[in-house]
Amino acid sequence: MPTGDNAIRFAVEGPSELVATDNGNPMDRTGFGSPERNAFSGLALAIVRAEPGRPGEIAVTAIADGLTEARIVISAEP
Repeated sequence: MPTGDNAIRFAVEGPSELVATDNGNPMDRTGFGSPERNAFSGLALAIVRAEPGRPGEIAVTAIADGLTEARIVISAEP
């Protein structure tokens, strides 16, 4: 939804870590390290970093009440 402000929870699995989340809203005071972020104009961002020297599949999941869960799997190369 283009005006959505749903609370989105991000989770990562695999050889990685969730580094930060953001939404582009300059008034949002949520810490960048929080795994939960409200969407701003329907958008939110999760920044994920692969663990150095650990190849494998990384799954990133976004969950929000009232919305379909989204999941992407990416491959980390050595």
